[in-house]
Amino acid sequence: MSRLIHFLFYILFFFTPLIFWPKTSELFEFNKMLFVYLMTGFILSAWAIKSVLDKKLVIRRTPLDLPILLFLASQIISTVISIDPHTSLWGYYSRFHGGLISTLCYISLFYALVSNFSKTLDSCLPAGMARFYILDSILGSAFLVSLYAILERMGIDKAIWVQDVQSRVFSTLGQPNWLSAYLLAILPLPIFKIFEKNVNQNKSSKSINRTESSKGFIPAGREYGFGFAQICYLTLSIIILASILFTRSQSGLFATAVVLLITSFILLKPTFARFKIPYSIFSIIIISSFFFFQKPLLSKISSSFSVFSGSLSEAVNRDNATRFGGSNSMLIRRVVWTGAIKLGEKYPLFGTGVETFGYSYYWVRPPEHNLLSEWDFLYNKAHNEYLNMLANTGFVGLTTYLILILAIIRVFLKPVRPDENQAQHAHASQERASMVFAGQTGVSIPLFLGFLSILITNFFGFSVVTIGLFFFLFPALVILENNHHTSITIPIEVPQSITISIIIFLALTWSIRVGRSFSADLAYNQGKAYLSIGSLEPALKFLSLASKTLPSEPLFYSALGEAQAQAAATVNQQLTTLSATNSAETITEGKRLEKAFLESSKANSEKALSLNKYQANFYKTKAKAELYLSIIDPAYRLEALKTLLTLSSYAPTDAKVFYNIGLIQQELGNSSAALVAYRQALSLKPDFQAVKNLLSPPSP
Repeated sequence: MSRLIHFLFYILFFFTPLIFWPKTSELFEFNKMLFVYLMTGFILSAWAIKSVLDKKLVIRRTPLDLPILLFLASQIISTVISIDPHTSLWGYYSRFHGGLISTLCYISLFYALVSNFSKTLDSCLPAGMARFYILDSILGSAFLVSLYAILERMGIDKAIWVQDVQSRVFSTLGQPNWLSAYLLAILPLPIFKIFEKNVNQNKSSKSINRTESSKGFIPAGREYGFGFAQICYLTLSIIILASILFTRSQSGLFATAVVLLITSFILLKPTFARFKIPYSIFSIIIISSFFFFQKPLLSKISSSFSVFSGSLSEAVNRDNATRFGGSNSMLIRRVVWTGAIKLGEKYPLFGTGVETFGYSYYWVRPPEHNLLSEWDFLYNKAHNEYLNMLANTGFVGLTTYLILILAIIRVFLKPVRPDENQAQHAHASQERASMVFAGQTGVSIPLFLGFLSILITNFFGFSVVTIGLFFFLFPALVILENNHHTSITIPIEVPQSITISIIIFLALTWSIRVGRSFSADLAYNQGKAYLSIGSLEPALKFLSLASKTLPSEPLFYSALGEAQAQAAATVNQQLTTLSATNSAETITEGKRLEKAFLESSKANSEKALSLNKYQANFYKTKAKAELYLSIIDPAYRLEALKTLLTLSSYAPTDAKVFYNIGLIQQELGNSSAALVAYRQALSLKPDFQAVKNLLSPPSP
C-alpha cells in the first residue's frame, strides 16, 4: 500500500496543473479541484487500508499541528455561521477552491504525505520508478505547462480562445496571473538543482549520501560542472522563465523582485556560502530578462502604484481622465480591497462566511466601482488572499491564517537535528555539519523561495488549486527532512475484510459524488450554450438534468427557471399565431404546456433564492424570467420590479439595478418613480450613457 500511496501522490502533483476540460462551465479551476477531491479520496482510502493491514494508524506529529488546528477551527466556525453554508462548505460555484472541503483536502494530504513518506523511498518503489519522485513530478508537469505557454505565445491555439492568448499566455492554468504564480513557486527548484553538488565525493560514502540527501526530493547531484542533468535543468529554468515573461504579470514581476531582495539577506550568512553562486546567477538571469524584455511592464508597474495616492474618488477620476481601454488593474484592486476592508469592519469576528465574498461584497461595494471599466463584473474574490480571508472569516480567520504562515516559515528556517546515524558521519564533511537550513540537500532553500513567491502573489491575487497544494505540501516536503519526530500511533483491532470493504465503499461513494458534480456541470454548460442561441428544447433538457443530478446546487435552478420562462413566452406567442382552423385539442395542449412552463419557472426561480438568498445574480435572473412571463401576464412586470427592489437592498451601489428598476417603472407608467431610479443610477455612475440618453435624448 505504501507504493500505491506514493504513486497516487506523484499522479496528484503531475496532473493537477495540466488538467482542464473545455466542455465544463469553468475550464480550469473547476476540473483541477474535482481532480484533487478525487485523488484525496484515493490517497486517504489507501492510507486507511494500509493502517488496517498494519493494525495501527500512524500520524506524524509536526510543528504545524497547532497552527493547522487553529486555522481549521476558524474555517469550520465561519462555515457554520455563514450567510450561505453551502457555498462555504463547497466553495463558490465553478471553482470550489477555498471552501471548507478543499481546505480539509489540503490538510489531509499534508498529513498523508508526512506520515507515509520517508527520506529513503527506493525501498517503497517498484523497479524503474526510483526516479519518479515528488519534485520530479512537479518539474515534469511544469515543463509541459511552460512548453504549452511558449507554444501559445507562438500562436498554436489562438483561434480557439476569445481573448488574445498570444499577448498574455495562460497555458493550462487559465489566467496569466495564476500561471505566473504557479511557475514562480517552481522556478527556484531547477535553478538550484543546476548548481547542486555532491558533498560526498567518494564511492565509500554513497550509502551515507543515500540516506542524508533526501533522495527522491532533490537527489544529490554531481560536483560543479555541466553534465547532461545540469543542461536539462538549465533548459527547464529558461523555459519556465520565458513563460513567466510571456504572462506579463505585474504581480509576478513584483514577487520576483521581493523574493530576490529577501533571499539576498538570507544568503549573507556564511552557512549558505554554497548557494551564493546559484543565487547570483538566478538573480542576474531574472533581472536581465525583465529589463531587456519587459521595459513597458516595468513602467506600467511604476504607474500602477500611483493609484494609492489621494482618495479613492480622486484615484478613479485620475485614471478615467488618462486611460485608454480598461481601468488600471491596481486601481481595480484598490476599489475591491476597500470593500473587503469594510466587510472586515462590519463582520469582525468570523466574517460573512468562507467563500461568500461574491455575495457580501455587493453590500459594501464602493460607489467608485461603477466608474471602472469592469463596473458590471461580479467579483467573487477580493483579489488579495489576506483581505479575502478577512472579509470571509473575519479577524479570527485572518489571524489564524497568519499564524499558520509564520509557523510554516519557521519550519523552513528551523535547523535540523541530525539523527544518531548521521552524527556518526558528521566528520565526513565540515560543510555537511554546518547545513542548518532544514537539511542536507538544499531542498528548503528553493522551496522557501517558492513559498515566499506564493505569499507575495497572493497579496495581489488569490490562491488557486495548484497554489493551495503548494501552500500545504511544500512545508510537508521540508518536514520530511527531519528524522527526529514523534508520531501518534492508534492501534486498530478490527475485522480486516469488513473494514476494508467499508473503506472501499466510502471511497466509491465519494468518487460518485465527485463524478456527479462533473456530470451535472457538463449538463449545465450544455444547457446554457443552447439557451444562448435560443434552442429551448435541448436547453430545458440539459438544465433539468443538471438540477436532478446535483439537486443541492441553486445555480442550476436559477438557469432552469430562466429557460422555462422563455419557453412559456415562446409557447404563448405560438398560441397567438394559431388560426381558428387549429383543433381545440392543439390549443388546449399549448395552454397546458404554457401553464406548466410558467409555474415551473416561478418554482425554480424561488427555489434558487431559497437555497441562496444573497446571490445577486439569482435576483437578476429571476427578474429576467419574470419579464419573459410578463408577455403572458403583464402583472409579472410588477413581480420583476419587486425582485429588483429587493436586490437593491442587497446591492445599494449597483447602478445597473436602479437603471433596470427605472425601465420597469417606466413600462408600468410610473414616470416619477422611474425618474427617481434613473437619477439614483446616474448619481452612482455619472458616466452612465444609457441613462443620460433616457433623461436627455440626443437630438436627431
